Amino acid sequence: MAVAFRRAPGQSLKYSRELGSFIATKMIDGRPAPLAVRSYRELRRWHLLGRADGKDLVMTCLRAGAPIKVFYDVGASNGIYGFAAHALHGCDVVLVEPYTPSIETILKTVYAHVRAGASREAFEVVPAAVDSEEGMSRLEMHGPPVAGETRNTFADASLYTGEDRAAFPVSICQWTKGVSLDALIFKYGLPKPTVLKIDVDGYEALAIRGARELLSSGSVELIIVEINNEQAQIEIEQAMRDNGYRLVCSKRHHEDDPDEYVSDWVFAHASAFERWSMIADRV
Repeated sequence: MAVAFRRAPGQSLKYSRELGSFIATKMIDGRPAPLAVRSYRELRRWHLLGRADGKDLVMTCLRAGAPIKVFYDVGASNGIYGFAAHALHGCDVVLVEPYTPSIETILKTVYAHVRAGASREAFEVVPAAVDSEEGMSRLEMHGPPVAGETRNTFADASLYTGEDRAAFPVSICQWTKGVSLDALIFKYGLPKPTVLKIDVDGYEALAIRGARELLSSGSVELIIVEINNEQAQIEIEQAMRDNGYRLVCSKRHHEDDPDEYVSDWVFAHASAFERWSMIADRV
């Protein structure tokens, strides 16, 4: 993988003694973007980002051409979509992620961007899980606490879909803050997103419940949300209709598996629908 990454035009993989991590710099539509990589999984995700044209709905939205002012990467993992959004649009980015090893990757990547000339104020990092309200719960890890791991559960393992995470033994856990999107913006003063991406593996309905004030404000032009079950889909579609959002398109993750429900849904506010409607033609 390292050799394949280095061979791509304009890309490099160099070890930073200052950060104690490799920095993988790739070209995103001709724009250089660094990412700290501390595991094979992180490097692989970064290497493959943007290569499946039309299949990665988040990247399709980022490349749609409409300008983005503030991008929220909720369930950021190692932050690849947030950093891609910044590379493409020069926008401010808010990265929300509860998993401590991924937060370390994100912080090191922000540092690399700032050393490359980006403004420190362009990035906000929130080490928390997005929920319907504020609180504290356990973040349970079903594997080793290493960079790039994604099999983690916050508060209630039964809400996670795609696999029965409750069936996997818990190896380690920590107490983690849960926070609503409304609290982040209207209580703590973070900027309102113009584009909001939510990928929280089954917690998406709770994330939307905690964004009632934000949605009613109409400030979010585009919402990209991974929906993992039918009940969440019904609730989220109703919330979108109630707040003036229209469906742009949706795309299943595994189109050849009828039993696989997970899909990405894109909604645009009526006031910005024409600006984003071209996404449907690129999927």
